[in-house]
Amino acid sequence: MNDIKRNNVLLIIVTIAVICMISLMVGIYNLNGEVNRLNTDYSSMSSKYYSEKDRSNVLQNELNGLNNKYNTLQSNYNSLKSGYDILQSKYDNLQGQSFTIKSNYQNLESENKRITSLLNQYEKVPSGYYSSNSFKKHDNTNIELRKFLSTEFKLPTNYQLDVFDCSEMSSYLQWALTNAGFNANIVSGKTPWSPDTGYHAWVIVKFNDGVEQAIESTAITDNSLLNILAGNFAIVTSTHPGYSNYYYGYNERYESIYFAIKHNSNYQGISNQWNWWEGYWGFI
Repeated sequence: MNDIKRNNVLLIIVTIAVICMISLMVGIYNLNGEVNRLNTDYSSMSSKYYSEKDRSNVLQNELNGLNNKYNTLQSNYNSLKSGYDILQSKYDNLQGQSFTIKSNYQNLESENKRITSLLNQYEKVPSGYYSSNSFKKHDNTNIELRKFLSTEFKLPTNYQLDVFDCSEMSSYLQWALTNAGFNANIVSGKTPWSPDTGYHAWVIVKFNDGVEQAIESTAITDNSLLNILAGNFAIVTSTHPGYSNYYYGYNERYESIYFAIKHNSNYQGISNQWNWWEGYWGFI
């Protein structure tokens, strides 16, 4: 009986051992399968890894190439931008120069027109204007001036009262005095006897001793001895109260007819106010 129990126990133990062995073998088999699957997955993942790594290296190389191209393009852009800025600066400078040239051209064109007009006016002045020998020469003194005005001075042949204005009469008187040897200038300024009414022209003679003598040219219409003695002569003296300050306080002084024309050339037609010679006394 004991043997049977022993045998049964052994059988049970063996059975359990067999079952455990089979279970263990099944577990090992399953583990081997899992290992094989994992190895396969590993191999697949490893292959993918290296493939992706190779792709990553390719992409990295492409990225490096693109970065190099970007850096090159950036450098080229900076160079072009710098060149553009230089060209823009030159363009702006040329624009400024162009504006200046145009402005200078317009100024020169305007000046050319002015000079052409002035030359045309100069050409209207008779040739040898100050060397006509119409009067004998005098010493440039006060005594000789009075002698000349009282005995030798002549008005233009066709002179008419109120036809010659102050500018024509002054230019004529300055011409006559200069040809007679006197240092005579035309002057202009506010009307001496009525400063608020406008402007006037007369003559000033500067003698050799530096003394100056103003002459009211429009008053030289009657140079008789009686008129001189009466103190009504054109020479401005202390007998003309208040006038002296104005006669010697002129605004402009012209050494010759050419300076008078030049100074007034910008005023249309005013230079013709000096042209006493047209149609008078041996001239045109």
